[in-house]
Amino acid sequence: MNTKLRIIVINPTNINYDNDSITNYIRGLLKYNKFYDVSFYGTSKDATQNYNIKKPIDKNSFGNFYPIFNRPKSRIYNFLPKTLHYIIEFYKAKSKIIQNNSILSFHGCAWALPFLYPSKLSPCILTIHGCSRFNRIAFKSKFKVIIYDLIEKLALRKIDKVILVSMDGFNFYANKYSKIKNKFVYLPTFFDNELFFPQKNRAIIRKRWGVRTDDIVLIYIGRLVEEKGLNLLIGAFKIVKANFKNAKLILVGEGNYKSELKKMIIRKKIGDVTFLGELAHSSIPEILHCADLFILPSKFEGTPLAALESVACGVPVISFRVSDMDKIVIPNQTGYLVNEHSEEGLANAIMKGVKTLVKTERISYTAVVRKYAASNLVPKILKIYSKTCS
Repeated sequence: MNTKLRIIVINPTNINYDNDSITNYIRGLLKYNKFYDVSFYGTSKDATQNYNIKKPIDKNSFGNFYPIFNRPKSRIYNFLPKTLHYIIEFYKAKSKIIQNNSILSFHGCAWALPFLYPSKLSPCILTIHGCSRFNRIAFKSKFKVIIYDLIEKLALRKIDKVILVSMDGFNFYANKYSKIKNKFVYLPTFFDNELFFPQKNRAIIRKRWGVRTDDIVLIYIGRLVEEKGLNLLIGAFKIVKANFKNAKLILVGEGNYKSELKKMIIRKKIGDVTFLGELAHSSIPEILHCADLFILPSKFEGTPLAALESVACGVPVISFRVSDMDKIVIPNQTGYLVNEHSEEGLANAIMKGVKTLVKTERISYTAVVRKYAASNLVPKILKIYSKTCS
């Protein structure tokens, strides 16, 4: 490998604080990099503080971290969508970011645009974590769908290589952009195998988090947004609760749907639902070991990192049959897949899991997810970076 290659990762997140799946993917990519000089350009936690883009505020195992503003003080920016604001900020900073013998790494089409137009100065790799065919569901606005499709087309026109983290996404993009399908490569998302593995002291961990021995704990980890199907999870939990009085539901994450979920819980008169908010990624293994089942009620997914992390910790997964979940969830072993997209279908699968998986002795699911380990996949990803730059 070329040890002189410099990888510049650009994404509007904070590598030290944020805990979404894309940031965790980037964090793992940087953590398991053993060969290259890596710098990350993202956002600051403190929107009022000025930073010198030439001087990193943090140098740790992830490499150099250079933040930009979350929101400038200027009133003009208050009227701009976040996406447009970040595009402008990256465009203003690009001349200071790009260096010789560097390759740029993006994790969203919009963030690539400032570095591709009017001219591209460095090789560029884009990792797509979702699939734009679901935009009509996620955006709920024809105008936003049209704008995103335009951004996507402009970015893919000049990007050198595109990594898809799900086979479903790879097939979709290779078909949609058949003239440039040679740019696309499938490499699944990965989990940090130094953090996520079965631990023997589960009873001690549950006690530390205030979980009783006889509690049946269901957990969801992710963004609290409508497209994640959390309304179905709340409805399904009411059914489960009627059959298992000791069932508990824990929701980890933040999002604009949180207040609606709380209203829904009050309206349906459901008890034993806990909102833990955002947790540090390093705390996720512990809370997973408190759980009996991980629930993924999403209407669409790629290869969800949280599901991989759950299985890696020995926690069975209940999920709708979406995208690549059938590669992770093995019936009667690592969980159950639900064909019927409804509260009843999800509730029945959860109760089946409680009866057949929770009460049985926990086994290691390492063999199922070994191919998704960061130590296995990151070197393959970095090889693509090296070949693209050569």
